Amino acid sequence: MILKNENMITSKRPVRSIEPMSKLADLIHSDHRLLLTVSLFGIPFGVRDKTVQEICQQYHVDMECLIAIMRLLANPGGFETQSFMHLSPISIVDYLKNSHIYFLEKRLPDIQQRLSEILEGIDDVSRTSVLNFFNEYYKEVQEHMGYENQTVFPYVEKLVKGESPSGFTIDEFESHHSNIHEKLVDLKNIISKYMELPTDNYKIANVLLEIFQSEEDIDAHCFIEDELLVAIVRKIEKELM
Repeated sequence: MILKNENMITSKRPVRSIEPMSKLADLIHSDHRLLLTVSLFGIPFGVRDKTVQEICQQYHVDMECLIAIMRLLANPGGFETQSFMHLSPISIVDYLKNSHIYFLEKRLPDIQQRLSEILEGIDDVSRTSVLNFFNEYYKEVQEHMGYENQTVFPYVEKLVKGESPSGFTIDEFESHHSNIHEKLVDLKNIISKYMELPTDNYKIANVLLEIFQSEEDIDAHCFIEDELLVAIVRKIEKELM
């Protein structure tokens, strides 16, 4: 006989409705994916029972942009471009800039360090091969995000000021926007399927969990760029023509 615990978690908790009067802590508890979003908007934790509106007023955060991105990430299947066209492209760019800083200065260096630790004790050729693979990925992300920081974001900022810079359009960015998560998929397979590492399994699991989460977060980052920023900027370009 199998006893069923009524309090057993059988599925992911449903995402709460994300509204100005929603308590931010409740939203985070209902969907941990919102943790990073809150951080990237510069909101410190310790939010107590304050609402999204109260928090945004306290920290001078664009509430419409925060709510829109949280809704998008919590329910990507319900994304409709037209419902986001009123958002400030500058707020989106600021969010993406913070995301770049996080990935390049925090997340990827952390994975790099943890990866180096779990590879201790294997033969030099294999260790060097895996680390070089990750370092190449790291460089690819740096180039990808560097291009956006140096070319795309300044272009958007000029458009918002009413300027119309020549020699570049958002369509050019979209056509050259590369997929930067594929190597993470390969790295997961290398570690989980093809390597027997003489180290603590929990450490290996922690690295894999961080890589899995990074893949999701980078996908979300690219989705915001491709489906949100591009559409809004294209609309501004048409208005300036």
